[in-house]
Amino acid sequence: MCYKEFKNFFNSIYEFSIDGNLEIYLVGGFLRDWFINNEFCSNDVDFAVKGDAKNLVNKFIKEYGGKVTEFKSFLTSKISDIPSLNIINQIDFAGLRKEVYEKDGAFPKVESTDDILEDLKRRDYSINTLAIKLKDFLKSFNDDTKNLDKGLLSKFIINSQKGLEDLENRVLRVLHFRSFYDDPTRILRGYRYKYKINGDFDNDTKELLKDARDKKLLNNISKSRILKEIEKIRNEQNAELILQDFESFFGAVI
Repeated sequence: MCYKEFKNFFNSIYEFSIDGNLEIYLVGGFLRDWFINNEFCSNDVDFAVKGDAKNLVNKFIKEYGGKVTEFKSFLTSKISDIPSLNIINQIDFAGLRKEVYEKDGAFPKVESTDDILEDLKRRDYSINTLAIKLKDFLKSFNDDTKNLDKGLLSKFIINSQKGLEDLENRVLRVLHFRSFYDDPTRILRGYRYKYKINGDFDNDTKELLKDARDKKLLNNISKSRILKEIEKIRNEQNAELILQDFESFFGAVI
């Protein structure tokens, strides 16, 4: 389970953040996957940072190595190909931000914010809105069980969008009724998450999916964006089943 390696990794990130006087949160998929499986099973780690993470990224590269790709318009630095970390495939350091979609299906206009709750509102599904201050996350490591303490983790978790409850009920729920208009790739992502959590869309989201199908919202984005999401599906264990499920409702899109 690589408990020690993960603990050392997160401790290092926290130390780097202290040096830069940054407030840093662990967000999204890593927390989601832990609550599903109660073990360390995610190789991708996402951090949300209040402040400029440039020095933190530089410190990380100096310590661990890796390839940095910057997405300045999204306030994000992505680190991959990390030679000294076999437990992690990819790390995202993203500045806290809010998004405005000026056109259906277009990339959003991004503005920075100091409010983690504002940042969480922009995400795709409630199960991906879980967040925790990294200093609090470190308190949940239990050296006796070589795992996280679920009680402590639940105590400190930021659950403003009720993602924990949806995870417990194996429910996929978008955060607002225009979610698929803003970003139709969320449709494909939703089908991938459906099998990841072994669950289903809630009734309101099912209605929004019907509307997305009838309005042909996937036509509002490029084929390359669709192919990118399909490639992610093809990397899943249940890839064929996921694609069959999606195509039975939406039809073939490529």
